[in-house]
Amino acid sequence: MATKKIVESWNLARNSIRSLFRGTFDGLHRMKTLNLSGNPLTVVEAGAFGNLTLLQELDLRGTTITVTTDTGRDMFHGLENLQKIHADRYVFCCLAGLVDSVGCNAPRDQFSSCEELMASGVLRIFIWILGGSAFIGNGFVFAYRVFKQKKDRKTIVQSSFITNLAVSDFMMGLYMITIASADIYYRGNYALHADE
Repeated sequence: MATKKIVESWNLARNSIRSLFRGTFDGLHRMKTLNLSGNPLTVVEAGAFGNLTLLQELDLRGTTITVTTDTGRDMFHGLENLQKIHADRYVFCCLAGLVDSVGCNAPRDQFSSCEELMASGVLRIFIWILGGSAFIGNGFVFAYRVFKQKKDRKTIVQSSFITNLAVSDFMMGLYMITIASADIYYRGNYALHADE
């Protein structure tokens, strides 16, 4: 009489897997560890891990999975017993609900959290202050230098350097204001938009 073999651990590392679709792991509901590292994996459909209710450890290192708002919320749906995830990006820990240091083996972002682009309130305040002052101040310097350059032709080289510096600092201020605005826009669900 043949006995049925139960697969509890599956190493699929470096197998050129590019996509995981819903139902990929049907029939493997007793699996406890799954290694998908080193694959050119870019797409994981929502519910791809749906039948792996006993899975405890998942390795996604070396993959290039794109997290979208459509698949992000449901990517790890069904992994009720997941205890440890290995990944290159912390966003996977956020989506799997494993944000503690024991369950998450991924580099944590220095400034961001699962919910916010800028987790520190002090950083938020200073980026608005620095971005706003650079934007406004250098806008005035640029306008002043353009007006003064027309009247005083003796210092045209120096004025040109200062004008160009004002333009670059103005753009940096605009960049900082853009980051601060994105923090407000994505506040509360940053992990779902991290790849956008």
